[in-house]
Amino acid sequence: MGTIPPKISPFKKVLLATSISNMESQKDSRKTPHHMEFIFGVGMNGLTHFECMLEGKQMGCEIVFQVKNNDLMHYFAHLYRLLPGFSDDAAPVFFKVVVKDISEPTDREIVKSLAEAASCGTDCGCGCGSH
Repeated sequence: MGTIPPKISPFKKVLLATSISNMESQKDSRKTPHHMEFIFGVGMNGLTHFECMLEGKQMGCEIVFQVKNNDLMHYFAHLYRLLPGFSDDAAPVFFKVVVKDISEPTDREIVKSLAEAASCGTDCGCGCGSH
């Protein structure tokens, strides 16, 4: 009997390859995907909207979605710090996310991630209370 592939769930370490574009056709998408690695489900206010989309996905799953630029911080919350910079306009940003790896984090990685989520920066707007 084969092993059951891991699914994204709380306290799993997740590695994503993310292509980001300002155009629906993704023509101006970066040539090399932006990699995001984080511990799933450690945010101060529960799962982010982004994490809700990822929950239960397995390696190789692909998700395509868009978020208005001025809603990115709310949508990603404490994970916003992992994204590259964006302009300040309200245009939509298109994402193509591929789950590259799901693994068990070390205890140290969990503690570090919890601390980062609890104080992700001044004036971040994610609700961490570090203002």
